[in-house]
Amino acid sequence: MTLELLLEKDADLDLVVRAILAGELVIAPTDTIYALTANATDDDAVAKVYFAKKRSGDLPLPILVRDIEHAEQLAVFSAKARQLAEKFWPGALTLILPIRPKTPISKIALHSEGSIALRVPNHKLFQQLLHKTQVPLVGTSANISGSATSDTLFGMISEFEQQVHYAIASKQDGAFNPIPSTIVDCRSDDFKIVRQGSVTIPTDLIES
Repeated sequence: MTLELLLEKDADLDLVVRAILAGELVIAPTDTIYALTANATDDDAVAKVYFAKKRSGDLPLPILVRDIEHAEQLAVFSAKARQLAEKFWPGALTLILPIRPKTPISKIALHSEGSIALRVPNHKLFQQLLHKTQVPLVGTSANISGSATSDTLFGMISEFEQQVHYAIASKQDGAFNPIPSTIVDCRSDDFKIVRQGSVTIPTDLIES
């Protein structure tokens, strides 16, 4: 496979969407970091993500969705978790939530304990991909697991050029600040910040 580089301002998203729905991998900008993305409902596509990143199979993948309503089709929200989502979505907050039965998400991407990590990105292009594909998308950092994330797309291409079909260059590339999302575990009433990222959560929204 030959990776094709596209510019965000004139990328043909229909081509990108067809590639994603055909099970291919894409690197795309989000409101936090560049994401290695794929159809989260496709077992083969999700397996390709793990292989490309050299990621351990027991580590779940974050899933990006269009909006809260889409997220609620996949996960169970407490009133407190929905309050967090309403305040910070779309945005750089990932919530770990109990998963709904019969989810369409590939089991390969999910945690063995029956949970799912969800985020609604605040990025126009990625939202267009979510709306055009009409499926949840994997949204993991575009780097080899355990290594630092490059601060430009071109540093990522060298790692994934044999596995990725398209890479979309952000208009902000070159002044990119790769701060990941904040992750909050919402599976119990005692919320826990798993990773402090670009969103700071007020204490009163975390404590019971």
